Amino acid sequence: MVGVIARPGLRVRAREGENWVKTGTGRMEAIVSIGYVLSPGGQWEQSITFSELASGSYRVGKKIEGVGTPIRKMVYAEFRIE
Repeated sequence: MVGVIARPGLRVRAREGENWVKTGTGRMEAIVSIGYVLSPGGQWEQSITFSELASGSYRVGKKIEGVGTPIRKMVYAEFRIE
């Protein structure tokens, strides 16, 4: 097993019908440019505030990569604001 790096930066997408479209959070935020290295089996948590988004379905994405491997993926977490 190899470690994983969670790269800085987030992508926010809004659900429109069957598609995910790029959306802003309604405000400018600085995102710390730090890559987090996770050991195999490790966990990492990040809290994000989206107080300016309207009601709807969204997803937030983050790039990850396997340390010392060609693995590069975008992972997403979906959420809903009511």
